[in-house]
Amino acid sequence: MHSITVRTALCRALTTVILLPATALANEHAPLPSTVGLASVAQTIAWLIAVIGLAYACAWATRRFGMRPPLRRPGLIKVLSSTALTPKEKVLVVEIGNTWLVLGVAAGSVRTLHTMPASNDRED
Repeated sequence: MHSITVRTALCRALTTVILLPATALANEHAPLPSTVGLASVAQTIAWLIAVIGLAYACAWATRRFGMRPPLRRPGLIKVLSSTALTPKEKVLVVEIGNTWLVLGVAAGSVRTLHTMPASNDRED
């Protein structure tokens, strides 16, 4: 839904940019001031298209490659493994101190499925 609004805004901006010089040149009764020439209007339009294109490319690259900082939080709880069972349910293995907890996570609830001592042969 968000990409539809970006595309719509981009299309509207490009339509305005394309039609602006045509409407300015078609109006013979009110000529453009002498300080604004066709070359400067074309250059402004080119820069506007370049900036909008760059913003769109950055948004696409962020969504495509997932450029988000990793969530590394040092603390008491470490998530060792996670497996999705369904889109709304998953099983987690969490380390708290010297104990591993196997947790079942569903929409609105977390349940302890199993508790065991932490293994020392785990690779970090």
